[in-house]
Amino acid sequence: MGELLELLSQDPELYVEIETNGSVLLSKFSDLENPPSFTMDYKLPSSGMERMMALENFDHLTKKDTVKFVSGSMADLEKARELINKYKLTEKTSIFISPVFGDIELESIVDFMKDNQMNGVNMQVQLHKIIWDPNERGV
Repeated sequence: MGELLELLSQDPELYVEIETNGSVLLSKFSDLENPPSFTMDYKLPSSGMERMMALENFDHLTKKDTVKFVSGSMADLEKARELINKYKLTEKTSIFISPVFGDIELESIVDFMKDNQMNGVNMQVQLHKIIWDPNERGV
């Protein structure tokens, strides 16, 4: 992937965006001439994958990047808030929190964000899980 990004970064007309789960080190790409933007899907504790996340990635984020936190519990929301504050993420990148559908109520997320004055943090929902049966495939 590094070689491909190296070639693509040489063309200033191209805009490359990469979605990663947060375990891929972004530092490998920060020296590129025209680095891609990253959407980093940080895995919170309820995912069982948080131990695989590379915290140093937060130091390499820019305004053109995005961090997504998918929350399945109040503990997940608390962890997201802790990371957002510790790494001052709202000052350097776009932040989204979305629910694990069926595990946490949308209202709980909104109330948590309001109670903790999480200005600059956006809430994101998967509309297809609200419009259709959440188990429906192909919609």
